[in-house]
Amino acid sequence: MWRVGHTQAETVPLSDGLLLGADIIVRDQAGEATRYVEVKSARGDLPPSIRLTAAEYTRALKCSADNIPYDLYVVSFPERQTAPITSILPDFQDAISGLTINELLSMEIRIEEA
Repeated sequence: MWRVGHTQAETVPLSDGLLLGADIIVRDQAGEATRYVEVKSARGDLPPSIRLTAAEYTRALKCSADNIPYDLYVVSFPERQTAPITSILPDFQDAISGLTINELLSMEIRIEEA
């Protein structure tokens, strides 16, 4: 596992020419990416929506095309509770791959409880 989100490495294109677009890369022993993980955080209850950057969206699409999991974790820190609440959207790449967007600066997606 390699945490690169919010570091200098986040701005360096990977071997596929794309920016990372995730906070964590899970690699196998050969160094190939086997999973990407994006973590969003919020104060209070789970937010009704979150924002994705263009790099995050592009990486999720690439993961969908390459059949690599891209998981999205939303962690909220309630003001009156000590333990954070985590919502996991596994295989997020499949949910987002059906969208068609011509230009993307950032996006907001709605979170609905299952």
